[in-house]
Amino acid sequence: MSTLSLIAFGLGTLVMVAAGAAVAFPLYFQRLEAYALPANPAAAFNERSALLEGLAELEREFHAGKLSEADYRQESERLQRAYLLAVEAEERRNAAAEGV
Repeated sequence: MSTLSLIAFGLGTLVMVAAGAAVAFPLYFQRLEAYALPANPAAAFNERSALLEGLAELEREFHAGKLSEADYRQESERLQRAYLLAVEAEERRNAAAEGV
């Protein structure tokens, strides 16, 4: 091999090692943080989540042909109203907890 080929090989190797170090550095030297569980595990699944899941299920049933359009619209409106009321109630609770 010629001297020029050895220099190119050496520089290429150096660039590859530097790129690998740049990618690996944050993975190995970043401080790990412990996962914090929610203060109230029941809060992870709340009324809003249940209503959204109900809306999704209703949508699936409608598109599968299990519901008429009238039934779909009626139930969808009921679930949407209940969701908005749940959001408002949660906002009021949060505001009261913050003392606003």
